[in-house]
Order: sequence, then C-alpha cells, then structure tokens
Amino acid sequence: MLKEKLFFKEELPINVIVANIEEYPIHFHDEMEVVYVLEGSIKLKNGYYNYVLNQGDIFILNDREIHSFDTNGVANMVLLLQIDLKYFSKYYNNLKNCFFVTDMKDAEDESLENLRALLTRIVLETLAEEKDYQHRAIEHTSNLLSCLMNDFQCFAMEEGKFVNESRNKGNKILAERLNRITDYLYDNHSRKLTLNEIAKMEHLSIFYLSHVIKTATGLSFQDLLSFIRVEESEKLLLGTDKKIGVISEESGFSAVRYYIKYFQKWFGMHPTEYREKFTGRVSSREILANYTLEKPDEIISVLKKQMKEIYSAFDRTTKPSVSIVEIDCQKITTKKPPKEKGFTFIPKCRMEVVAKYVDQIIRAARDLSVTKIRVISLPENVSFSAVEKLAAAGIETIICIACNTKDKNDFRYKIREAGILKIRKKFEGRTGISVETVSSEVLEEKTNYMWDSLVMMPYIIAHSLCGKEKLEDFNSIVDDTDELMDIKGKPGILTAGLIKKPAYFAYKMLSDLGNEILLKGPNHVVSISEKRKEGDFGLRILLFHADERVKTMVEGQYPLSEVMEAVYQYKNALEIVLKITGISGTYKIRRYKYTKENSILYFNAKLGFPGNLTSSEEQMCRWGSSPQVDFSTVHVSESLNLQSYLSGFGAEMIMLDKI
Repeated sequence: MLKEKLFFKEELPINVIVANIEEYPIHFHDEMEVVYVLEGSIKLKNGYYNYVLNQGDIFILNDREIHSFDTNGVANMVLLLQIDLKYFSKYYNNLKNCFFVTDMKDAEDESLENLRALLTRIVLETLAEEKDYQHRAIEHTSNLLSCLMNDFQCFAMEEGKFVNESRNKGNKILAERLNRITDYLYDNHSRKLTLNEIAKMEHLSIFYLSHVIKTATGLSFQDLLSFIRVEESEKLLLGTDKKIGVISEESGFSAVRYYIKYFQKWFGMHPTEYREKFTGRVSSREILANYTLEKPDEIISVLKKQMKEIYSAFDRTTKPSVSIVEIDCQKITTKKPPKEKGFTFIPKCRMEVVAKYVDQIIRAARDLSVTKIRVISLPENVSFSAVEKLAAAGIETIICIACNTKDKNDFRYKIREAGILKIRKKFEGRTGISVETVSSEVLEEKTNYMWDSLVMMPYIIAHSLCGKEKLEDFNSIVDDTDELMDIKGKPGILTAGLIKKPAYFAYKMLSDLGNEILLKGPNHVVSISEKRKEGDFGLRILLFHADERVKTMVEGQYPLSEVMEAVYQYKNALEIVLKITGISGTYKIRRYKYTKENSILYFNAKLGFPGNLTSSEEQMCRWGSSPQVDFSTVHVSESLNLQSYLSGFGAEMIMLDKI
C-alpha cells in the first residue's frame, strides 16, 4: 500500500518520531514531514532524487511526495515531524499550495538555525508532556511553518534538483505565483494543459509567464509539466499493476514514447525497469518500516549537545518539583489547634498621595483588612479633610511629621514644632488620629524594578510570616510619582495609575489567610477560618513558589533588563498536592492564582515599555492585572485532594468552606 494513513493524537495535530532508521519503504501521505538528522547520516529517496542527509541537515517532504529512507551503514538518530496540514491551514490560507525547499548549501544559515531551534523545542515539549504541552507544541509548529513560508518557499533547479534560491527570498509575490502555478499543474496534470491557459489564469502574457517559469525553475513550461506528470506517474507505477501505456495516458502524456523519454530523463531508467526494481520496496502489510524508537534520555542527551542554549532554556521550564502537603482536619476537631499570630499589614503613604486618592486608598484598605495607616507629611502639607475621611472610614491614622534636622535652633525645627502643635490641636480628642515625629529619611524612597515584579509575591509572603524582618521598605500603598508612566520601580503596591501590582495581591492573600495559622512549610501556609459550630470550619491555604535568590533580588539594585531576565525568564515549576483528610460534607472552593501573565510589568514589557500608557492600554492592563479565579462545589467523604501548579514566582490562595 503506497499511501500511508497517518493518525494524530487528540488535540495534537503533529506526530514526533525519533528513531534509528534501518529502512522505511517507499510511501507517501497527505501530511507534510520534516526530517531532521540529529546524529549520523541516512539515505533519502524523494521521487527521482537521491540524497545523503548528514547530522544537522533538515529536509522538507511536502505533502504527497513519494519517499523512502535507508541506512547509510552507520547508526543514526532521525527526527520525523509529521504535520497535519488540514489543522494548520486555518491559520495559513494557502498552506497546502506551498512548496518548501531547505536544500541550502550554507549549513550555518540563520534561517536553518531557527528551524533547528524550533524542532528542538517541539521534541522537548512532546517528550516532557508537561501541563498544556500540546498548546506549546502547536505554537512552536506554527512558528516553524511561518519560518518555512518566509524563508524556504523560493526555489530553483540546479543539476536536476530543486534547491532553495536565497536570492529570491524577498520576492514573496513570485513565490506565491509559482506555488499557484505548480499546484494547478499537479491538480490538472492528467489532462491537456497549455501555457496559454496558465497565462490567462495568472493574467500574464505567454512570453512573460514562460520567462518566469524558466528563470525560477530552469525548465521550460513543457519540461516542468512533463516533470510533474512523470513524478505523479510513480504512484501508479508502484501502487498499481496497470500497463505502461495506461499509466502514460492517465498521467497526461499524448504518447507512450514521450512518457518513456521523460521518465528515463528524470529516473535514469525505463518505467518497466523502475517498477521491477522498486515494487518490492513499497510500504505494505508484507513490507514494513524497520526502525527503532530512541529512548527519551538518549534524545535529550543529543539535543543537549547540539542545541545547548535551547535545551537550557527548556530545562528551566520542565521537571517541576513536587511537594505533598497533608492536612488532617480530624486533629482540629479533637484538640485546640495551635494559635499562631498571623500578619498585620500597616501600610504607609505620602500625605500628597492620600489627599489625591483618599477614596481609592480607603477601598484598598478595606480589601486588605487594613485598620491602621501611617501617613507621612511635612507640617505644611497635612490635608485635614483627607485625614478626617480615613478616620471616619474606621482606619486608625498616624500622621508622621518629618523634619530633616534635630537642631532646636534651626528655623526648620521651629517651623515643624509649630506645625505639629497646630495639627495636634486640630485633632485633639479625636479617636483614631495620632501625631508623631519621624526622621526626614522616610521621605527618601529607593527604586528597584524588582518591586514592580512577580518576585514580590514570595518575598512578601515568606517575610511576613516569619515575623523576624519588617517590611517597612515595601509597604507603601501607592507609588509616589506625578508621572503618567505606570512602571517606575517604586515601592507602592498600587501604581500611580492605581493598577494593582503583584505586591498588592501578596498582601491580599495574607489578609485572606487570617490569623489562626494551623501549619506552615517552605511553600505553603494553612489557617482555619472562624468556626460556626463544632466541626464546621473552613480552611485557608496559601501556596507560593520561591527560591534562594528571592531575597537578593528584592533587596538589591537591578536595571530593568536584568529584572525581566531574572524574573520572567525563570520558569521553574512547582506542583503542590494537598491531601486533606477528616472532612465530610459539601464544600465550596474558591481559588485565585497570580502568575507572571497577570503582572503589570509583564504587560508593559509586551507594550515595549512606552513612556506613557494610552487610556485603552491602561484599562487593559487594569483588567489583565486581576488574578485567575475559579469556583467549584464538591461533595467530600472523608478526604479531598487538591492540586496546584505554580510556574515561576507565582502564588495561589485556596479557600475551602462547608456549605
């Protein structure tokens, strides 16, 4: 059976085969196949062309091309990537009409290196089969097809073989026209075709069309048509027992002698001789492919040597560490759980910012369960109305008056003292408002783009819960800047445009965690919510992912480029399995997760870090900065398992409550 039927996994329109090939009989299929020699060499028969492919070579077998593989006498490792063109045609309108050639003499060509990198990524994704690997494999395959369409569509004839013509790479119109013409010839080769018919179809003169075909392929129109007819006749010659005269007629030749003439020109032998020589090598039930699939470790070892940078980047995204957290709720009901003090967030803010955004600050305070705030100001800048609003909202307000001198003879000291006296008199007897003096150093803020990044999630969570170190440098509620640009490396948990940063959601998760902590670990914290009755309680589970670099990253000083590299190229994954026992009944589960895709810094990077965000960009950043949420209801009998997958410096809050 000459035609091979390929089958694809559900949701994965590609097949990846990496094997040591001894022999793969003559066959063809409707799908494109990309051949990449990882080690050794192999013989490839493609129609009437014969090649020896060596390590690093890439060859494109276009759909419906007859081909076979044979050993070259040495061990090999060959990647065969089979691509379902029907699937990818919805992204590329003319994909099935494309003809790709990668037979370029320059093995170090940048475009070929790009193909090798994409093929490596596809193999690694399919080997690892990590979560959502299908989507990533499809994305890499789509990029590979895009690369082929951009750089490998232009071709010419050289010494009887098609080769990639780099000089015509920029002429995409010519490539598309040639693809249309050759595709039309393939589809209609069995009937009479004239140059005039093709010229009318392409709206070209016969003379110009003849020139285009001759220039691009090195063949006259008649020779090109005969070439296609001979090529298509191979399927009838090897796949049927029809007589040579019948095959000649069905292939479009007006006489057998012309068929024999062109067949001998291209295949180097008479059609009858060719049939006798190769019919026994056609793929069938009796003649099967002889190859040995390579083991994943061996494939990875070879890829690691050849594409070290690609492998290293991929290696950081795979092999997630697994952490199992066991929570026995039976112990909570049988004995009083240890009460460990949770975290209380006391933010600070400049008086000028409070005056400008007091209503928004009140909303944020309520969201984060903030009951106290420190407002830093010079005496002359105190906004009495803003302070009154904060106090009326139930937020204890400490007015911190700053001065840059302690010398009582300094006029600035006297001015400050007079201002403090006036402020204290104004709020005398008022509950929830107090005044204290602080050094002017509190007015000086450092900058670090790490503070706008996702790394603040594990940093704030870990440091807040250990209780040993204060977070005074990272508790500003709003960035203090008049500039419209949202990203300035300021320590606020809200940008100047009031978009929530990762730090905001770190404090939000801590707020939802509450104060009755049950157990802690290096990547998790579990607390219980208030009991309504015996055995009726909820769980709050905070999960986060960090490594030993987090502290240095946050407390150091790094330019924006290094932040993006360190934070957003870090793709180590953590899989956390929660085994909750001792609970029964119906529970509602609320979850929200914050990842790099939700980060305002990540969005700005995609926009190219503009000087200012447009109103629509700012709105989209605001929407995109919200965490991923999920709600569900489950019936539990004795035990419940939950799973969380955190990539990079992410965090997730899970709230489990009995209905």
